[in-house]
Amino acid sequence: MTKNVLVLHCSPREDGNTHSLAEMFSAGAEASSHRVTRLNIGKAIVGPCAACNYCREHDHICIQQDDMPQILGAIVAADVVAFAAPLYFYGLPAQMKLVMDRLYALGPQYPRHNKEIVLLLAGGSPKPEDYEGAIKNFQLAFIDYLKWTDRGVLIAPGVYAAGEIKENPILADAFKIGFNL
Repeated sequence: MTKNVLVLHCSPREDGNTHSLAEMFSAGAEASSHRVTRLNIGKAIVGPCAACNYCREHDHICIQQDDMPQILGAIVAADVVAFAAPLYFYGLPAQMKLVMDRLYALGPQYPRHNKEIVLLLAGGSPKPEDYEGAIKNFQLAFIDYLKWTDRGVLIAPGVYAAGEIKENPILADAFKIGFNL
């Protein structure tokens, strides 16, 4: 079954390690005949959630005028959503967190559509335990709150300089996750 796969790349470094993970995941999904859409939310203009509940009263439309309607529309249309993010100070980067917070608009009354979710993390720390906070935040938001189906978390530890991941076998793992959706 062909799926609509959305890859949200959260790094402001366009050709960095996170981008390489996202591209290999995308290549795997495309090799398995899935339709892949990529959005670079690292460059998007997304304001923080104001907790005003306007979205809850206006069919998930936020009162803010920014790039979030395009991102939200792509998320709603997707069967699978993959976030590719760098580890920032032991957590998720602000670019990803802003989008996550604005998904409040999809709260409890929103039909879940049984979306599948993937997290691809790259970071300079070589210690896998340093990624636990980011992974926990991701799991609480998407799996526990939105009730999306976990399709995997992949971390690429110990890659800091842009391009450092290029010869890393973790890229083959990213391809496999995308291929096996």
